[in-house]
Amino acid sequence: MPLGAALGAWLASWIGLADTALFAAVAAPLSALPVVFSAVRGVGAIPDHEPAAERPRPAPSETGRPQPPPPVLDPPEVAATGGVL
Repeated sequence: MPLGAALGAWLASWIGLADTALFAAVAAPLSALPVVFSAVRGVGAIPDHEPAAERPRPAPSETGRPQPPPPVLDPPEVAATGGVL
């Protein structure tokens, strides 16, 4: 964004403010072109996956490696004070 602001300021000083505003109005729709010509248009719907917390963990024998330990949650008194006791 700072680069765009600097480019806009430079363009305004070079061709004038009104012409820069006209250029920006004409050029802004061009920012959609990468999406139009990408594979994003072919996506019909977002796949529906289970959240990670509700997904059952596979047994170590299914993956061939041990599972990481579950996350450690703070006790209520620590969480209530924002981590400061």
